[in-house]
Amino acid sequence: MLSRYVGSYLLDQTVEIKMQLDGSRLFAISEGTPRYELKPTSEKEFYLPDLDADVAFEVDANERVVGFSAKLPMGTITAELAPSLASSSRWSLTSGSSQGTCGAPDREQ
Repeated sequence: MLSRYVGSYLLDQTVEIKMQLDGSRLFAISEGTPRYELKPTSEKEFYLPDLDADVAFEVDANERVVGFSAKLPMGTITAELAPSLASSSRWSLTSGSSQGTCGAPDREQ
């Protein structure tokens, strides 16, 4: 079920945050930052221990992910699923190396 969160999200319409799968684990990454693992605390909520952040994904009436909010020690940020990338950016990492490699696009189920 974590694959529903994979994609590119925009923070302030300028900063791209990518959610990626590596095996059965979900990671967040943005340019110039390390990747951070999101540890599930419920179906739509996660904890980022490296940033002491609580992340909650938002869904629409059709249960499609539309964005997320993250409560950090310095404040709360929100990001929206990037509209032009919403359907084309669903991809995951294949396991086998510590850095991973891009795999084929995931298919919606």
